[in-house]
Amino acid sequence: MKRAVLNGADMMTRADAYAQIWCALDCPEECSANLDALWDVVSTASACLTLQNPAPMLNGLGSYGCKMLWVLFKAAEDIRSLFAVLFIDAVLNADVPVSHAVNL
Repeated sequence: MKRAVLNGADMMTRADAYAQIWCALDCPEECSANLDALWDVVSTASACLTLQNPAPMLNGLGSYGCKMLWVLFKAAEDIRSLFAVLFIDAVLNADVPVSHAVNL
């Protein structure tokens, strides 16, 4: 299984976040940068992603960053044998308003 480390400090815009994920999962450059495409890719991936330092990503993307994390968590929950998302830093330590975390 492929393992990749993502750094939230490098994912502060949507374009950067998708670019980091697509690169980590060896996706073609023409992958769309939206939540549906993210689900399609991660739900069929054979990889273990580690997200380090999620606070900058969540601060930069706000509620959209939370939606991206929800897609990653859902894929990890549904396809445990194929995909896992691990957090080195606790997401709760991110300086993100609670409304961002609950309005998915």
